[in-house]
Amino acid sequence: MELPKVGLSNKELKKLFYELDQEDQNWESGKLFSYVFSSKKKYRNFIEKILLQFYHKSGLDFTVFPSLLKIEKEIIDFAIQHLQGNQECCGNFTSGGTESILLAVKSARDYSLIRNKTNSPEIILPITAHPAFHKAVQYFGLKKRLIPVDKNLQVNLKELENSINQNTILIVGSAPSYTYGVIDPIPEMAKIAKKYNLLFHVDACMGGFLLPFLKKFNISIPDFDFSVDGVTSISMDFHKYAYAPKGSSVVLYKNKEIRKFQIFSCADWVGYTMINPTIQSTKSGGPIAATYCTLLLIGEKGYLNLIKKKLNALKEIQNYIKKHKDLELIAENTFPLLAFTSHTVNIFHIVDEMNSKGWYIQPVLSYGELKEAIHLTITYSNTKNVDIFLKDLEASIETAKSLPSNLFYNKIKPYIEKLKNHQISTKDFLQKIIESVNLRIEDLSRRSASINEVLNLLPVNLREELLTEYVNIILK
Repeated sequence: MELPKVGLSNKELKKLFYELDQEDQNWESGKLFSYVFSSKKKYRNFIEKILLQFYHKSGLDFTVFPSLLKIEKEIIDFAIQHLQGNQECCGNFTSGGTESILLAVKSARDYSLIRNKTNSPEIILPITAHPAFHKAVQYFGLKKRLIPVDKNLQVNLKELENSINQNTILIVGSAPSYTYGVIDPIPEMAKIAKKYNLLFHVDACMGGFLLPFLKKFNISIPDFDFSVDGVTSISMDFHKYAYAPKGSSVVLYKNKEIRKFQIFSCADWVGYTMINPTIQSTKSGGPIAATYCTLLLIGEKGYLNLIKKKLNALKEIQNYIKKHKDLELIAENTFPLLAFTSHTVNIFHIVDEMNSKGWYIQPVLSYGELKEAIHLTITYSNTKNVDIFLKDLEASIETAKSLPSNLFYNKIKPYIEKLKNHQISTKDFLQKIIESVNLRIEDLSRRSASINEVLNLLPVNLREELLTEYVNIILK
């Protein structure tokens, strides 16, 4: 890109961005089973006005824009009540689940270092924990101990306790896990954390907002929040099932003694005194104002209506999967996340066939004994299309049965063995893939079964190296 000598006209820019928009998945179609959580248009239209009204206000200095601090206190107060915290609980608004998780882990690290607990801090993660925790480990120089899940896809409690050592500072549980929608045994995990005087974080980014509402539908939900003695921090997103705009999450703590370690202050320079409660310095006031507006606009009755439709869709899709001779439901849920697999059909071909029909569903690679699968995040926008979705899924399964598997893998098998034996770099390996099958990077957004088959057969460390090289190629 070159900066134009004279700015483009509104008409030219409108055309440009319309064409760019057409390249993307239509998130308003209800065919996207991930990434975008969209509520009723009548809500969105008003919320977006508030987003723009506060967009240019900066959260860097709350003495200049005190309204943003007031709004944050209101949101945190709601979140604490929603998750059954007491007057000692506290927290902050963040840009998303990853930032909330990074802050919780950073606070745990520094809290433990001050207490002289260890100079080599470790955190214990179930294999179902979100990748943001792995990112935190990498960013903050920590070590991780991965523990398996049991047959119910919940944390293996025996393995959890056996993994604790003198360097352990934090245990992590999910409510629920993203991939399978399963809630870990939070009360039992909290008991173990208390027994060893450890911090315990509950990742409720997906479920924190929605789970308390499920009780109003007479659905039994295990305790997962601050009502559980031993839970010391919780992350919860508003830009998921609360339907706030992107960039809306909170991280909550049992008390301010732990929370203070996430706050950054700097007076050791010649400029203004810097105080950042969260990772970002300059941040738009739009998301926090829009989140506050969303909660007040939709209200309890509105959320219950949205949830009811999602639960009906979940039931219909799960029933279809359970009855289908070629599909297997991995876990039956009361939360609108699910995963299913097949022992007779290549699920990566099913994904491609569905995506070719305008849907977006997520492939999940195998991990240890856990088979490759398809993940669905059911949102309100999906609920109007369930019948069409199931019809297209049936057709995609039948088409996938006739498609060959591992042809791509067989072509590059010699290079895979070299990669596993460290006789070729991941960068050169990726180049061999591109040359062997005349692969164009842009093709992967349309059909990726062949690549997923290869990744599925690689060990985790090589998957990560290969994906890093791939992204490094496609980014400028």
